Amino acid sequence: MVGEEKLSVEIIPCDIFREEDGLAMSSRNRRLDAQQRKEASLLYRTLVQSRELLKKGAGFEIIHKMADEAFQSNPLLKLEYFEIAEIDTLATALVYDPSKKYRAFIAAFAGPVRLIDNIAITIDEDLMDAANIIEGEKVHIVNINNGERLITYAIKGARKSGDIVLNGPAARRVAKDDIIIIISYAMMDFEEAKDFKPSILRPEDIESIQNSFATANYWWVGLSLLLGALSHLSRAYRWQFMLDPLGYRPRFWNNVMAVLVAYLVNLIVPRAGEIARATAISKYEDIPFEKAFGTIVSERIADVIMLLSIIGLAFFMQTELISSYLFGEKQEGSNYTLIILLALAAIGLFVLWRLRKSKNPLVIKVQNFVTGLIQGVSSIFKMKKKWPFIFHTIFIWVMYVLMFYVVTFALPETTHLAFGAIIVGFVVGGLSMALTNGGLGTYPVFVASALTLYGIPENPSLAFGWIMWTAQTVMVLLFGGLSFLLLPLYNREEE
Repeated sequence: MVGEEKLSVEIIPCDIFREEDGLAMSSRNRRLDAQQRKEASLLYRTLVQSRELLKKGAGFEIIHKMADEAFQSNPLLKLEYFEIAEIDTLATALVYDPSKKYRAFIAAFAGPVRLIDNIAITIDEDLMDAANIIEGEKVHIVNINNGERLITYAIKGARKSGDIVLNGPAARRVAKDDIIIIISYAMMDFEEAKDFKPSILRPEDIESIQNSFATANYWWVGLSLLLGALSHLSRAYRWQFMLDPLGYRPRFWNNVMAVLVAYLVNLIVPRAGEIARATAISKYEDIPFEKAFGTIVSERIADVIMLLSIIGLAFFMQTELISSYLFGEKQEGSNYTLIILLALAAIGLFVLWRLRKSKNPLVIKVQNFVTGLIQGVSSIFKMKKKWPFIFHTIFIWVMYVLMFYVVTFALPETTHLAFGAIIVGFVVGGLSMALTNGGLGTYPVFVASALTLYGIPENPSLAFGWIMWTAQTVMVLLFGGLSFLLLPLYNREEE
């Protein structure tokens, strides 16, 4: 209206006063019940996520898509609008211009209550390019003496004083003569820095994680373990389809316990589980080790294909978000996903064509791996019971994904994750397993890094990763240990 009437006005943006849970302060908040109030924090989380995506180079289309998906997965909130506008004119912005300042605006209904919020998402490129710590810069401080961490911002001190002065609650975490490390992260504009409230992070965020463990709904964790057990039983049953053509019919519970022992051994020595599994079935079922091991390798080919398929699904569903996070690209357009996939396929075919006659040992190893995959797939389709084998393979991986999915209901912060976020988190967590024994230390961190892309705060994301990893590990230790003890007893009784 202002633009149409050509009125002379000055728009002065001001900060939003917020309550402790992040809700913009308003008398309307009193009309929310406890559940609505908890869910209403999604407005602020969406605004914060929009700012983080812009920092990573995401275009406005990707940011709008993120907001839409966040509210589509929450049945208690109805998004009225999400807009990015120029601060000076409040005109809706369609394309990012680094010379302008922007603000994100959001409105949604929680039942009959209409909630509104907004947040600045402008990135000052001069500050971003600065190499040194300057006034208004957010910094991460690690106290070497006690291991505590905190986030605060830098302010100017007296020249040549040799002092490092910490403000407010940050100062109470550092004693005189403590040795600290200051890590520079990101710049704030002056107004944001002036009103910044330092947040304290205790060593390894133990306190926050313990609180999440204490308040988690373990019925969902138990359901996850049940789904995991079904996947193990299915894997043991599927193994029989590989052994049948060789003339062997091992007892089902020997298959089950051999599979569980393999998982246990993998926690101690990576990739040694397959050897332990073949050794166990060879000992108790008189199957030659090399034949048993060969069937396990063939099984793994099917599992690799399933894993690659899920990775492809994750990339297909979340191409813009993943690419903007990894490469900082600002790509717009609904055809972006198709273009990326076609480009990758073309590059892959070209590389294969160029390297088909290469004598490089590494290239030959890759060629042999691909050839083995192709032969493994063809051997599956030549099996007499190929369709039951394929069914159990799909069933196993569906159970894996569902194991991850149901645990999201254990914490309130992760309850409304979209399916795309579930797949990305599952893939990232699965890949982290290869870095350490059973994903020790890496699984929670990798899963948390994936979930924060979808607006989940860092501490709940980390807590989710630890709950998921702990549940899986306890199950493997318990059932794997019991199987190790029961295998000789079970076969002694059978004899």
